[in-house]
Amino acid sequence: QGWGLPDLNNLYNQRDKMLIINETDLLVPLQVRAYNVEVAAGEPALAATLVYTDPMGNPAATQARINDLTLKVTSPLGTIYWGNNGLTAGNWSTPDGVPNTKDTIENVFVSNPPEGTWMIEISGDEIVQDAHTETPEIDADYALVVSGIALPATAVAIASSDPPLASPYTLPGAPPEPFRDVLQTGSGPNLTQGIGATGTPGEAAVAYARIDVTFSAAPIPAPRVNNIAVSCTGGDCPSVTDVSGCGPGPYHVTLSSAIPPGECTTLTFAGTASGQKLQYQSLPGDMNLDGTTDTQDLLWLALQLSDGSANQPANYARYDVDRSAPGSNGVNTLDLLRLVQLLNGVNTTQPFNGVTVTPCP
Repeated sequence: QGWGLPDLNNLYNQRDKMLIINETDLLVPLQVRAYNVEVAAGEPALAATLVYTDPMGNPAATQARINDLTLKVTSPLGTIYWGNNGLTAGNWSTPDGVPNTKDTIENVFVSNPPEGTWMIEISGDEIVQDAHTETPEIDADYALVVSGIALPATAVAIASSDPPLASPYTLPGAPPEPFRDVLQTGSGPNLTQGIGATGTPGEAAVAYARIDVTFSAAPIPAPRVNNIAVSCTGGDCPSVTDVSGCGPGPYHVTLSSAIPPGECTTLTFAGTASGQKLQYQSLPGDMNLDGTTDTQDLLWLALQLSDGSANQPANYARYDVDRSAPGSNGVNTLDLLRLVQLLNGVNTTQPFNGVTVTPCP
């Protein structure tokens, strides 16, 4: 079954009407990934193409392919088109039919598609051999191109995030600052913690073990492991190890390790407007948020314990230095002790006395 030659003029004309997934999304057995796309009134054609690399088969077998990924397209009216259905008899897909179980290239071509939201689904109907060796699971990746769609009219922006985009502790009238993780980090048991690190306990309304982000509209392409860029102002920078979510979100992003202390870490997302980014700082022990950890932070925490401010739920993310379970008297003198240890480098990656956080660019 042949599909002709590329038409560069058509590719150029369709450049702003395409959804492209270039092996960034993965499927495990029986998993389904769905993409909602908009088709404008008067669009002459909608085309969806699925291609995946199949493991080597046995030439003597009655069936050449090993894994089976399936393309399904559903119109706003509920009409279903399966990959390659009707394309041996003509140039346009015919509705209904059955899933294609033979080909590793599947197409759906719809002439004069109805206006509205179309759903493009890719399903891992039969994944019996690993086709994506970069991960330990038995899974498969694929390429998907959908043309004839209307991309969002407005630029996609970051609507909200957890940890928050800006520090909730910024003084009135002062310029906003990135959220700064000031709690413990280190090399001892349960101490290698921080933004993005699996197993880090949350503090009141702030989650740390993953980063949650919601957008103003669905980014195209959707955020995935291979299209979220992580950069740091110096030192070792973590990478994205897992992403889940769809549409505008929320998307849940897990990092390979906590963001590095003393630095600013920036995350940018494909499919969003220029300048959209998440930025976080880490400086364990910076209780007064002046950007430097020193003995003044001990005095500051003692004052907050004295007047009760440290145990207000909104302040746990700032004062629960040892990340104990917040609650009644969850912040106490043990947090003062942990702060002394951070300053002196006890059970941590370095002494933090005199360390200044790098500003975010």
